[in-house]
Amino acid sequence: MRNRVGCCTLGAGHGRRRIPQPNAGRGEHAEFHPSPQGRNGVVDSVGRLGRVCAVSTNSEGGLRVARRESALRSSRAERVAADLEHEILSARLPVGAHLGRRSEIMDRFGISPTVMNETLRILRDRDLVAVRPGPGGGITVASAPPQVRVGALDLWFQPSTPHPLDLFEARLYLEFGLTKAAFERATSDDIAAMRSAMVTMRASTDAVQFFDAVLAFHGAVAAAAHIPVLEGMQQLVVTSIKAVLTRVLFVRDHEPLLASSLDVHDDIVAAIALHDQASFVDAINRHDQDLIRADDPDRTPNTPQHP
Repeated sequence: MRNRVGCCTLGAGHGRRRIPQPNAGRGEHAEFHPSPQGRNGVVDSVGRLGRVCAVSTNSEGGLRVARRESALRSSRAERVAADLEHEILSARLPVGAHLGRRSEIMDRFGISPTVMNETLRILRDRDLVAVRPGPGGGITVASAPPQVRVGALDLWFQPSTPHPLDLFEARLYLEFGLTKAAFERATSDDIAAMRSAMVTMRASTDAVQFFDAVLAFHGAVAAAAHIPVLEGMQQLVVTSIKAVLTRVLFVRDHEPLLASSLDVHDDIVAAIALHDQASFVDAINRHDQDLIRADDPDRTPNTPQHP
């Protein structure tokens, strides 16, 4: 929360009076003692505080404007970067394909050099573009964008039919029904297998290990449903996903998303073990919500709760 200097009014009476100070929290005040000079001392103090208020207000106003302009530039750059990434993905542009010169992209999107620099930083951070200087240079595709984005993960695949998003959607709908069946049918051995899978998930140190552990966890849940035909279908879909998967990475600043995912999967196991219907419904809903990437819905698979 920003600290602010409050404006002060002092009564004519004597004794201690409270004046809001910088860095004082809500309801906290510093104590003020009138100077030995009496009223003149109070007036001088008020004058000094007024000047401090004015300087602080002007300074803070300038900071607010600077922060707002920076946020607007960043937001505009994020949108342009997203448009270019979508263009690379939808057109299936190969590595090395020419996207244009800086000046051409600036004219095309109507952006300033500052926004263009931020756009390139975002795309280079994602390893999506390279910038070649000199004649014949410009901005080129460095690598393909991820085709699927779920929770804390970005995933890349070979060209395939069905599309990876369709495979993920099929997997999620199958696992939704199997998890509900597991709630009704899981044995103590099934619950032990789920808890063992959770240990592996929590011990995962990179994105590939984590994704494999997630698939193994849901495989344990599918087995706990005791519906062999549906379990076989789920295994077939998972095998199809793995067959065309080429790369898995954690998104930037993934730690909160990862922590939430681990907690949700723990809560699913606990609800099944306790046969707690309300907690189970809550955990399933949170699991569904955690998968959705609001920043990129076109590459997030449809989920049972949010088709």
